[in-house]
Amino acid sequence: MSEFYEAPNGRLLGGLAPERRTATIAFVGSVLNFSPLFLRIIQSEFVGLDVSRVDTLAQLDGSPERAAMDLRIVVFDQAHADCLGQNLAYFRDRLAGSQLVFGYSDVTVARKLYALTEAAGGADLRFLPMNVQVDVWISILRLLMSGQHYVPEEVLPAPATAGIRVLAPQKPQATPTALSRLTDRELAVLARVSAGEQNKLIAEKLGLSEHTVKLHIHNAITKISARNRTEAAIWYLSRGPAAGTGSAG
Repeated sequence: MSEFYEAPNGRLLGGLAPERRTATIAFVGSVLNFSPLFLRIIQSEFVGLDVSRVDTLAQLDGSPERAAMDLRIVVFDQAHADCLGQNLAYFRDRLAGSQLVFGYSDVTVARKLYALTEAAGGADLRFLPMNVQVDVWISILRLLMSGQHYVPEEVLPAPATAGIRVLAPQKPQATPTALSRLTDRELAVLARVSAGEQNKLIAEKLGLSEHTVKLHIHNAITKISARNRTEAAIWYLSRGPAAGTGSAG
């Protein structure tokens, strides 16, 4: 794993051995949007991956480490909205094999970009909200790393939401009764799942068998219409204090 350092000329944060290709998440944009602290948090969560930042895509291509990178995800900051919207096909070709992600803080900008890229056949552009709590965007990154397509519901135009599958984090806003269907024990288990704990540890902390923990997770996933425990964790985190009604002790 490479160590981070500040580069005055905008070069990548972190070094890669040229003799090997390393799975990499690259952030393209200002240090104000993708700070060293931000990168360190992601690096700590994605063990075995390299996390880098450049100011521009040209700097990424021109870096000596580029040949050693296996770019899994490239996240562009909001300043790249117009460039992405006008040249998405070019970016897709230039970064073939990588997931293209737009990291936004202004939902209005994200909506305009979504509409523009959809009209141009750009359905493979992912969207990453940057103004959500850290656990949520880390979980979204995990979904993207697994190859899933993610577009927050807030980005979708209202008439289109009925025809597009939306992942778990935004569903509870449209289905408030999902929370009321969960038992206190299911909420307690989801709290542990969202903290990244494995079933064995959850069982020990809650005084349950692993089989019972698995059953609670299965029931909770079914009730909130999630597809897996990662989506269930995002759902729980997106509810904030409202989800914290179950006893986690």
